[in-house]
Amino acid sequence: MNYKKLFFISVLCIVCVVGLSALLVFLVDPCFRFRAPSSNLFYILFDSGKQNMGIAEHFTYDSLIAGNSMAIGFKTSKFDQIFNVKSVNLAEAASYLTKQHDYVAAALGSGNNVQMVLWCLDYYALLQGYTSSDEQNTTLNGVRYILNIDMFVSSVKVVVRTLFGMEPDSFDLFTYYYDREPGGKAVLDSKYNRSSARNNTRQRINGSVTENLSNNVVNLVKNNPETTFYIIFSPVSIYTFDEFNNSGSLNTYLATEEALIRELLNYDNIKIFSFFLNEELITNLDNYIDPRHYNGSVNTKMLEWMHEGRYQITNDNVDQYCNQEWEFFNNYDYDSLF
Repeated sequence: MNYKKLFFISVLCIVCVVGLSALLVFLVDPCFRFRAPSSNLFYILFDSGKQNMGIAEHFTYDSLIAGNSMAIGFKTSKFDQIFNVKSVNLAEAASYLTKQHDYVAAALGSGNNVQMVLWCLDYYALLQGYTSSDEQNTTLNGVRYILNIDMFVSSVKVVVRTLFGMEPDSFDLFTYYYDREPGGKAVLDSKYNRSSARNNTRQRINGSVTENLSNNVVNLVKNNPETTFYIIFSPVSIYTFDEFNNSGSLNTYLATEEALIRELLNYDNIKIFSFFLNEELITNLDNYIDPRHYNGSVNTKMLEWMHEGRYQITNDNVDQYCNQEWEFFNNYDYDSLF
């Protein structure tokens, strides 16, 4: 047997297989890295961390949703209906502000006339120190993208889905978990380990936290005056504030939130909403599937409230809001919850 010939044939076969696989990924483009989705293919939304940048750069829209897992529960269909927009959801679970910033910045530079950004900020994002984009970058680019086995599998799934006439995914698919997962006090009790209380003093805001908020939120608002930013603070349950209280971080969070609100109110293209003083919402544990995450009906109510202008923080009521929030959470009887 001519082993040299066999070797070259084997190499040629491998090259052909890899080349055809790469060609399929390039043509299908499951993460939209090269182009907008083809109307002839039925795509799958399977990984926001890999697909969001392509969605931001190549989809057609005039509004968007940003944030982490606290924003995934927003249905774009409801958002579009209530605000009369055409939107995409660029939220990614467990994403830092740096990555959220990169998605929003890409959308604003995409050539779409972005009228509205709905950005849901949670306490983890607010209290994180500054993180560079490189540390949060999970996007596959170029050769790594078209040669990635997961991208090949995803491309095959798109082709199969198309051949069988299945409908393409919508952004509302992401909300399935939040709509179906059970909630209530028993569920939250099973997911929450309460620690002993520590002293809460008004702590100084870390410089890295200030840098994080300035670079990733404030500067985007400042540099894009034609776009209206709806900034909301995710209404976590009262159990989460018990965690803040017991960990000694409650007043640090409240001070950080207040500082960001006062800074953002300097800009005309900002609308800020907070639902923390809606005691009926945050203390009704049936609204929550764990101490942090609320069910999909809460997302819809927030859209309706924002459209009606309810729970908006302005220069006229910011002092009242901050004082009431400070008094409420520092004097709440957390022990009565357990």
